[in-house]
Amino acid sequence: MQSSSSKRDDRDVIDVEVVGQEENAGWRQDGAGQRSTYVHMTSSIAQANRDRSISTFVTFFLLFFCLFRWGFLAGLGFCFFMAIGTGIGIWHNMRCVLEGRKPEPWIARIANWTISMALVAWLV
Repeated sequence: MQSSSSKRDDRDVIDVEVVGQEENAGWRQDGAGQRSTYVHMTSSIAQANRDRSISTFVTFFLLFFCLFRWGFLAGLGFCFFMAIGTGIGIWHNMRCVLEGRKPEPWIARIANWTISMALVAWLV
């Protein structure tokens, strides 16, 4: 009688690789000559939640600033430009991850706030 561990079919496992703590992200070449990307990012959930709440607060502050200073259409324009900038920021961060680099979301957020406010102020 065979045990349950010997019944498993191990043909699905092609190549096993253990990534240590000293290697965070990058490219690796396997035995067949193919390149593969691996990414290992660690962050605290509390830090991510705090960063998200700070960026949300700043975004809403700028939105209400546009609404009260220049009116409804300026607030709507700010939301439109923020949506476009957020999409570009997500695209940039995904490119960084696929290239093996750790993305820095604050640069994209600050640039997005600055450009959106500048466009709204220019159009008003």
